[in-house]
Amino acid sequence: MEERSPKITIATILVTAIILAVVACMFVYGEQPLSVDVEKDKIVIHGMYGISVPFADVASVSLAERRIGEIIPHAARTNGYGGFGGTLRGYFSSEEAGGFMLFGSADASPMLRIVRKDATDIYIGYPDGEKTRTLYDTLRERLS
Repeated sequence: MEERSPKITIATILVTAIILAVVACMFVYGEQPLSVDVEKDKIVIHGMYGISVPFADVASVSLAERRIGEIIPHAARTNGYGGFGGTLRGYFSSEEAGGFMLFGSADASPMLRIVRKDATDIYIGYPDGEKTRTLYDTLRERLS
């Protein structure tokens, strides 16, 4: 068996380390706690797949006392993050609901739904349901 040159061995180790570092960073970034701010004229969802939604683009908001899997069964992640502990962020779709964005966890209940006028719906569910309810109340107040 031929021996590898030291340069090839070092390059292999370096490439492997870089790949592992990138994957680790993705997990750390994706697992950051959900953070949503309601500003003067928009709602801002921070973190991976974060988005800013002007209030003028919001058609309605609603709150469902169910998990996302009960609201939209058989949804598939089309471009998003599905990490440890059921963290779900990004773009999803299902035959029933079409495309939508999701920020939360698989077990989060209740789920806040933001229906946008000319874009996909957004679902938000904090692990702590009271935070989701507070966000819903704040949005209803701002949108009325």
